[in-house]
Amino acid sequence: MIVIIGAGLAGLSAAFHLKGREFRIFEQEGRPGGLCRTEERDGFRFDHAGHLLHFRDPRLCAWVKELLGDNWMEHERRAAIFSQGVVTPYPFQVNTFGLPRDTVLECVVGLIQARGQAEQRVPAPEDFSGWILHAFGPGLARHFFFPFNEKLWQRDLREMTADWVSWSIPQPSIEEVVAGAIGPETGKFGYNPTFLYPRQGGIESLPRALAAAVGRIETNRQVIEVHPKEKEIVLQDGERVRYRKMIATLPLPELIRRMRGAPEEVAAASRGLKHVSVLCLNLGLSGPPVSDRHWIYFPEPKFRFYRADVYSSYQPEAPGRQALALEISLRPEELAGAQTDLLDSCRQAFQEAGWIRDPHRIIHQSAIPIPYAYVVYDRHRQKQLPKILAYLRAQDIYPAGRYARWEYGTMTDALGQGRDAAAEIGG
Repeated sequence: MIVIIGAGLAGLSAAFHLKGREFRIFEQEGRPGGLCRTEERDGFRFDHAGHLLHFRDPRLCAWVKELLGDNWMEHERRAAIFSQGVVTPYPFQVNTFGLPRDTVLECVVGLIQARGQAEQRVPAPEDFSGWILHAFGPGLARHFFFPFNEKLWQRDLREMTADWVSWSIPQPSIEEVVAGAIGPETGKFGYNPTFLYPRQGGIESLPRALAAAVGRIETNRQVIEVHPKEKEIVLQDGERVRYRKMIATLPLPELIRRMRGAPEEVAAASRGLKHVSVLCLNLGLSGPPVSDRHWIYFPEPKFRFYRADVYSSYQPEAPGRQALALEISLRPEELAGAQTDLLDSCRQAFQEAGWIRDPHRIIHQSAIPIPYAYVVYDRHRQKQLPKILAYLRAQDIYPAGRYARWEYGTMTDALGQGRDAAAEIGG
């Protein structure tokens, strides 16, 4: 018997790829999907933060398209940054055209100086703050990278390592940066210039399709204890289930906390892992669209939120209606105490910035808390994570997914890790 804990994308993918093998999949929530979820409120659709499908593995792309049938659309990314009262295309480093002249000059000159140091083989610092300066120079750091990332990660960037940035942060050439300073956007940069999104039903259409292909999923079944020595789990209702191997997709600290008999060294290492939470302020609007962008970054400290997701640009609402969300990053201990005042101040700042000129257009407001949103790459993680994962593997436990592997991954990474865990388990 193979046990799968969690029916998010990684768990569902693992179950799908365990064809012909006996397994049980347990999900503590009332429906599968994990954070790949869409809520319908007052007729508006809101995802649990922005969820897009961009592929580096063509096999995964073909599989997802097959799962969704004709319920998908390909989009060319329309993302932007709002700073100094100006909307510029994403990514910031190649789209400074339109910003104040002094800002553009500071950004371009700083990047040229930084690349000059790189040519002299000055090694890149290991901390994230130093890496930003080394890669982009002080101008781009001051006007975008520092304020945005300090807001997202809720900590001094010198506490973070830079061993996650290679695929997620575009590093254009000097020529591309200069071209983006003297004229409008000329190309697409980054890992997601195009993406897929369902035509109907929001992003939850994907786990629904995957769940239908998997078959029986045991929902409202929370695992409260894991006994690795006996290879047994205990569910909240008291049922005990023996297993041969396990695929675990719940957050790594939650898994270790449920384990009985784990070495104190492993337990302590797990307790030291850090993450940030996110609170999504959902807004349902009447009238014309506030933007045709898919999402907009807000790097400046005066905005408590770091991004606006315009869901209606992925999947249009009925005419005269638009759904969007403001994403607010919080330390985990702050999430439970997040008050209405915070949400109201974010909405007001968004309005005062000119995005919603008539407050009467807001006909729906709600919030979605995301306790585990982004894992923090710091020196503790760098040193201790391999030990934790090695211990789990020795117990025939295979972590899969963003939070089980404690990494910065995409939805398609989660699908791939579920597939790979199923393959590794074998017969």
